[in-house]
Amino acid sequence: MQQMSSQMQQRQIDWRRSRVLELSSQRYTEREIATTLAPVHFTTVHRDLVYLRKQAHENLRKHIHEVVPEEYQKCMVGMKRNLRQTLEYEIAQAI
Repeated sequence: MQQMSSQMQQRQIDWRRSRVLELSSQRYTEREIATTLAPVHFTTVHRDLVYLRKQAHENLRKHIHEVVPEEYQKCMVGMKRNLRQTLEYEIAQAI
């Protein structure tokens, strides 16, 4: 029972943070967001924005350190393959 209540509470927090992010992206101030999501207090909105910024920072760090290097490697392999094929084509045309 406790776990179900905790899950429901987490869903509500996730929903609220999603709305806070959406409204923030529309340039609403913290107070305007709180008014829109009443009875949410503007300090809760502020804490949500701090949490969302931290989460965005972690996501970007992960992307830069894990995804970008792999994609870079894939691009390098493709470029080398294209260069090799181009050189082979040029040599074949010269013969």
